[in-house]
Amino acid sequence: MNGSLRGSVSRKQEQQQGQQEKPIVHHSSSVAENVHAKLTNYQEPLSVATLPENQIKYMLQAHEISVKGKSIPRPIVSFDQCSQVLGQQLLDNLDQMGWSMATSVQRQAVPVMLTGRDAIVISPAGSGKTGAFVLPILAHCQSLSAFYRHKRRAGPYALILSPTRALCVQIENTIKRLATGIQNMRTALLVGGEPWPEQLHRLRKGVQIIIGTPGRILDMATYHPHMLRLWRIRILIMDEADILFASAMKKQVRMILNKLPDKMARQLGYFSTGISSEQAKIVHRMNSPIEIR
Repeated sequence: MNGSLRGSVSRKQEQQQGQQEKPIVHHSSSVAENVHAKLTNYQEPLSVATLPENQIKYMLQAHEISVKGKSIPRPIVSFDQCSQVLGQQLLDNLDQMGWSMATSVQRQAVPVMLTGRDAIVISPAGSGKTGAFVLPILAHCQSLSAFYRHKRRAGPYALILSPTRALCVQIENTIKRLATGIQNMRTALLVGGEPWPEQLHRLRKGVQIIIGTPGRILDMATYHPHMLRLWRIRILIMDEADILFASAMKKQVRMILNKLPDKMARQLGYFSTGISSEQAKIVHRMNSPIEIR
């Protein structure tokens, strides 16, 4: 297991064991250098930072989670452990939805995304992948909205690509439920089959999160770039990414990626039920990604 997942041991014990001290890896010492990650300032709570290595290893094995990468943040058990960045309102909304305990994939993926790290998350349908990226997005957007509160249209900050209208609607509904009562948290659903004027109106009012299909997003970026403002995006999520890259949408996704800020200035998440060797080439678009299966 990666050295960043080792439990903290007192200096006296380390001297006795002849081991070099292993620093607790939290936000301030992670390799993530993205602006949104710094603004969120996620740090591992004491209950997570002091977990012994053997307990972390057992937790991951018990939940059949494997993780690869450098400077891997430690897994969580419950969302309360992320209260510093999620905020009380979001925690209350989680409780109302029955989401107080993290699913297996969320235990590792949520802290990884909260630190601003790029991630490849491969997990079966119904395992909680949507929550694994929606919660960090809401945390980052709350922080960014507070920082840019004097600007009415500072966003959008997050873009979620999904292959179908139905999936996009489902994701937006989840975000709206989780964002209930949170100020300055607006979404725009950009999918085919919906009137352009209504979608442009939502963008004009100012949004923090955009959810859409590649075709409509690319059309918007082509004909209304100053409304979509892709250069403002700091978090890109590719949901059902195996479908996105195994269809005619692959070219559209790549064109959208080329319009986003450099990989050092934004976070990229690949969420899917699988990944082929061809699709794995997305890694070159990522910054030291962590792979979770």
